[in-house]
Amino acid sequence: MKIAQSKGIDVAYAKLEDMPYQDGVFDMVMATDVLEHVLDLHAATTQMLRVLKPGGHLIIRVPYREDLEVYLRTDLPYEFIHLRNFDEHSLRLHFQKIFRCEVLEINPVAPFLQGAQRLRYRHFSKADPIHAWFKRERFNLLRKDPIAYLVIEYLRALREEWLVGWLYRLQRKKPDSFAAIKPHLLMGIEMNVVVRKPE
Repeated sequence: MKIAQSKGIDVAYAKLEDMPYQDGVFDMVMATDVLEHVLDLHAATTQMLRVLKPGGHLIIRVPYREDLEVYLRTDLPYEFIHLRNFDEHSLRLHFQKIFRCEVLEINPVAPFLQGAQRLRYRHFSKADPIHAWFKRERFNLLRKDPIAYLVIEYLRALREEWLVGWLYRLQRKKPDSFAAIKPHLLMGIEMNVVVRKPE
């Protein structure tokens, strides 16, 4: 803050829920890696939209379908770290239904390995819709595309720890192959969202 002020930039240090700005002063508000931390999401959103001009844009980045279990540990240095989970639907409900904004864009980002605990991959569980589809279509698929059949059958049988290790080895030893399968197996760990405030 002192560095910005020394360069003549007008900045304020405040809680998001209590920003010291007048209504409708900004064309754009950006909040990256913030909303997962706030105690009152409704109050924080109200304040961001309050300082935004009508028709202005709100750009946020939040964790995408994050496993929050780790934040329940008692040995963490802070009591409150990530307090909520986000996906496309929860964000659309929040901004469109509650605040009557237009959600212009939602994009998962950063589909890469960030340590085993942050790996977000599409592992087929028994509840995954692909199981019901595969059970119904397996013989048709075997007849039409035996390679695809074998790949799906193989992925269904994989153990989680083996898949994680294999992906790390593939990324290290064959980056081109890893880049080719990454969009199919890995999910973004964060999500960028662009919202427009009503006129």
